[in-house]
Amino acid sequence: MRMLACCERRPPSGDILVQKLNTRARSAAPDRERLAGSLAMLEAHRRDILLEAIARSAKELLRTSDMTRTIPIVLEHIGHATDVDRVHLLAVDPAGASDEGRIIDHSLWSAPGISTPAIFNDPRGRTFLEIGLKSWLPRLMRGECIAGNAGKFDESVRKFFEIGGVKSTVAVPVFLDDRWWGLIGFDDC
Repeated sequence: MRMLACCERRPPSGDILVQKLNTRARSAAPDRERLAGSLAMLEAHRRDILLEAIARSAKELLRTSDMTRTIPIVLEHIGHATDVDRVHLLAVDPAGASDEGRIIDHSLWSAPGISTPAIFNDPRGRTFLEIGLKSWLPRLMRGECIAGNAGKFDESVRKFFEIGGVKSTVAVPVFLDDRWWGLIGFDDC
């Protein structure tokens, strides 16, 4: 009979299961709050690193009379702070055709261990069309930032980034006296 009595027991009611789940959810709430707090602290730390790099860069730029020596240092500060593999600063010819985007100057910082193909090392004298970024010109000239997974861009852009082993990129237009001057680019390889 005892065995029969055990078998006749009913499973716990839905109310008890709900209570157990609620208890578990309440006990997990502090973990979620700790995680959210940790993420907020991490984000604040990253922001502080970036602001420190900007401050150091501004200091370098204000102290120098030799920009060709200083720009690579500034790009290195920014590269480390943003945790990317490459940082580019491209200047375009202000006298050139606006639909051409001829690159007249290029500075580059690459993280240690990141190989950089020739076209990424020195694109000077080439146009955005020649390197495969013609579709970006109108957007950059309007002041739009361009960001994305390199494999999802149009074919010519995708091919250019494949050459450099770029997985994702961000291009931020730079303006001087309301005129598009060039861009600063960030690559993740």
